[in-house]
Amino acid sequence: MRKYAKEVAIPGVSAQDIYRKITRGIDSMLGRMSIRNLDVTRNDDLRSIDIKSSHVSGTLICDEGIISVKGKLSLIAGPFRLKMDNAIENWVSRNFAIGDGKNE
Repeated sequence: MRKYAKEVAIPGVSAQDIYRKITRGIDSMLGRMSIRNLDVTRNDDLRSIDIKSSHVSGTLICDEGIISVKGKLSLIAGPFRLKMDNAIENWVSRNFAIGDGKNE
């Protein structure tokens, strides 16, 4: 499996607010889609989310003003690294109004 890492800055947003919004987004996504063999484990105290499937495993950590994603991608998922980067950045931009002055 190939290593994957991504960090996205969200200036001025607390770790708790980031974690709350991400967990709501994951809950919404899981409610709309039936994803088989996907394990999602939340750790509210550490503000982290572990995700494991046959093609991906990793941890998303919410810190003050930053989201950090670290994990491993299978050979099948590896070529989608750029799409994953873009999806994460787009989600953050939409959900935290990055670039419009609201969080600056």
